[in-house]
Amino acid sequence: MALLFQYAPVGKFPSKYVRPAPVALATQPTRIDIDNDAHAIRFYIDGKQVALLDGSGFKQ
Repeated sequence: MALLFQYAPVGKFPSKYVRPAPVALATQPTRIDIDNDAHAIRFYIDGKQVALLDGSGFKQ
């Protein structure tokens, strides 16, 4: 999955692989956020970050 994000297209054209979440889903306390600037995926449960996936692996 990391390769998917690493080689996903960058620029003004939206990626066909990553769809933005609707606003109602993005504000839920249990969610997964993709941080393109930090090249990381953050996992939240009950509004608290419980894990981070980046180039070096998972962190808690």
